[in-house]
Amino acid sequence: MLELVYQEISKKIEQSVELERLLERLNKRGSGTKESLHVKIADVQRKIGHIQELRATLYESYVDKLLSETEYIEMKTKYDADAERYKSQLETLQAESLIHDQTLTPQNKWLTALRQFKDERVVSREMAVALIDRIIVSGYNPTEIIFNFRDELDALEKYTKEAEA
Repeated sequence: MLELVYQEISKKIEQSVELERLLERLNKRGSGTKESLHVKIADVQRKIGHIQELRATLYESYVDKLLSETEYIEMKTKYDADAERYKSQLETLQAESLIHDQTLTPQNKWLTALRQFKDERVVSREMAVALIDRIIVSGYNPTEIIFNFRDELDALEKYTKEAEA
């Protein structure tokens, strides 16, 4: 059993070393993902600010009798819907940016955890606790090892595949 676990961890370590190299190359090349996210966030924030300005002038136009009550309500409803849509986009982009900042870096939790054990030749308790969430042993199915930080690994693999394409 220990040999099986060691083989799987060794595969993951080799995979992570390659992912780390690829990530460094992509970051040096300047894939622009982080910059494009910041540009999109700034654009959406600008649009939200513009809608707020329009809403403020809308009320002034209504008070000055330049708009009827019906026109005011219609326009206010449209601006409110647009503002909500942009706020939703902003939240999505900010969440994406956070994932990028935490996961798609060499300081990724998965890479950091594996890096400390890359020279190990046997499975230690410390290694197993740091890297493995659980091991599922069944008489009917092959033994399955569920690793910690699998979300970070999946995000890293997805990013590197998309960036290479």
